Amino acid sequence: MDRNKQVICNNNIMTRIFFFSILIFMTLLVSCNRQTTCEKNFVQDSVSSEKGDLTKSDFDKFKSKFSPLVISDFYRADSSILNNYATSSDDDFVVVEEKYKKEFLPNVDTTYIYYGYKTELPNKCTILKFINHCGKKTPIDSYEVIDTTFITNIIYNNSGKILGLFRTFGSNLTGEPPTYSMKSTFEYKKDKLIISSHEYSTGKSYMDADRIVGNDSLYQADLIVTKFLIDYNTGKIKILVKSKKKAIVAESSSSIFLRPMN
Repeated sequence: MDRNKQVICNNNIMTRIFFFSILIFMTLLVSCNRQTTCEKNFVQDSVSSEKGDLTKSDFDKFKSKFSPLVISDFYRADSSILNNYATSSDDDFVVVEEKYKKEFLPNVDTTYIYYGYKTELPNKCTILKFINHCGKKTPIDSYEVIDTTFITNIIYNNSGKILGLFRTFGSNLTGEPPTYSMKSTFEYKKDKLIISSHEYSTGKSYMDADRIVGNDSLYQADLIVTKFLIDYNTGKIKILVKSKKKAIVAESSSSIFLRPMN
């Protein structure tokens, strides 16, 4: 009987030792996990903070490459940049450096992209204008805009994050009669800029374009009208109207742009 009691007593002691061992192990595990999590958060916060400072510094350097342009003169740069580009060698325009392309131009065709103008908005956002040529081997759009040079505008917040982008001017600059042209008009409000963009396309080439019967110099074109606004308070873009129409166009006297006839 005494031997049985001793065995039971020993079993109880071993059970308690096992239980407390498990308890101590779990406590140490939780403590270790908490410490690891805190360390990870600290590292992540440190990296994020450092990355933010570097991005802000790089963005200021990036912006310094652009010529200043006040919002009231926003419309002036579009046609003048493109006309100058068409009549000058590429050496007259500064190509955006690769480090800035990678950091501040994600998801933008940057094969041929040049510095233009910067417009600082009241809410500390910045609109940067680029000369952006979409070459024959960079089909980022439908066929009618390939080998077309655009004025591409991108809105950035104070740290260099893209809030939105839009185009305000564009034309085929191949030396052949143009098949695509885009022009914009601007309306200024107290804290908003309303832009109406008109895109004309005659097709892949003039050989494929539909001519107006009885007049070889007039062509039938597809017209896309997009009206949108930029809110200075948010830096965001809102599309107001988008419609598709038919239009009659002719080659303009500049031999670069299509001229609407109606």
